Amino acid sequence: MKAPRITRPAIAFTAGLLCGGVLFALMWPGAQHPDSVNIGQRVPTTESGDEDPAPAPNQKPEDFAQTFAGIMQGESNVFQDLMDLATRWAAQAPEQAFLHFADLPINRTRSALLLEIAGIWAKTDPEAALAAANEISETTLRKWMIQRVLTSLAEADPARAIDLLEARTTHRWPDFYREIFRVWAERDAPAAIRRLASLEQSLARLEASKAIASAMAKSDPAFAVRFEGSLEDGFHRNEVLGQIVDNAGSIDPAAGAQALGLLSPGAERNRAISHLIPRWAQSDPQAAMDWSLENLQGSARDRAVSRIVDVVAETNREMAFRLLDELPNGAYRTQAMTTISRAWTSVDPHAAVAWVEELEGADRLPAETALVEAWIRIDPAEAALYAGALPEGPASRAHLTTAARQWSDVDPQAAVAWASSLAGESGRRALVEAVSGWAGTDPVSAADYVSGGSP
Repeated sequence: MKAPRITRPAIAFTAGLLCGGVLFALMWPGAQHPDSVNIGQRVPTTESGDEDPAPAPNQKPEDFAQTFAGIMQGESNVFQDLMDLATRWAAQAPEQAFLHFADLPINRTRSALLLEIAGIWAKTDPEAALAAANEISETTLRKWMIQRVLTSLAEADPARAIDLLEARTTHRWPDFYREIFRVWAERDAPAAIRRLASLEQSLARLEASKAIASAMAKSDPAFAVRFEGSLEDGFHRNEVLGQIVDNAGSIDPAAGAQALGLLSPGAERNRAISHLIPRWAQSDPQAAMDWSLENLQGSARDRAVSRIVDVVAETNREMAFRLLDELPNGAYRTQAMTTISRAWTSVDPHAAVAWVEELEGADRLPAETALVEAWIRIDPAEAALYAGALPEGPASRAHLTTAARQWSDVDPQAAVAWASSLAGESGRRALVEAVSGWAGTDPVSAADYVSGGSP
């Protein structure tokens, strides 16, 4: 059989080697959080070959400076020994330790050491530690040190940490409040909530509220939902409720759903639905379905139902069809039709075909498209034959070209022979795809076919 003439370029031959490149990202060490430091320098050895011992742990404060000088001369594992020294020195004379280590060159090592000292210093004299942190010239390190001091103090006295933050710092970053209130809520949520009302800065209240909500949702989801009564109306209220939905829902989906029901319509509510409902449906699809149908309305209800269909389509087709009946025509019904069709095709394509052929109106096209796409991945030859029998139109042309390309990856000669038997524009496009796929695996045979041979 002579190949039909392809009227536009059908094959693009590419030859040569694909070269991979390696991207080296040069990063300034100080730009990373010092907690991630991992210097781990090689331990120098003495002339005898033995490793130098670490400084003795029973040193007095007046001996620390001498140890510091010895470490800096490279007679030990520099970073680890400096960290050990900083820990012991800060426990006995934190201000002296701070002044010595602050003179080191500005890099990650210095940052990590100063943060260690600040955390220890905060336990004995938080005012002095905070004053020292405020004197740091580098903005990022100053922020980290203030946060370390306040968080360390909050572990023992969160109310005092808030007092110091508001009285002794010039920069009150909202995340300072988040860390303090996170620690506070884990220890005494009611006290944290009472103090929340006194915060003047809007972003501070938001971060503190999110911290309380997150901490309580993990330990007491029902209490976290009751916390909603303390929230201000508006966008920030929705953000905090969204935090409760996310954290409570992983422990107690019903509590998460209760918080979800309190969310105002909008982007945060839509995000929370997409987060909670599928997770709930994985553990208890009936409960997720019952709650969604009873408590949600309009597009929120449709979104939730379609997410449940996504979960149950492969394992509980009967429930998927019941849910499908609850969806009106529109985007969510189309999505559900697509999900069911794809899942059924992966198990029994011929039964899925029988179902699709009974559909009418707007339901038919998305289900048919999903069927062909799923079938092509399982058996491109059968899918191609099915697509070839569909009525001519944009959808069938798309199915045919996709089937031709996928089939040619498996059996290019059979795919080309099939495509060449098709008529019209659909057949021409399918043939182009089949031959192009053939050229990718056997360019010589594909070129011979185009020049007048046969598959």
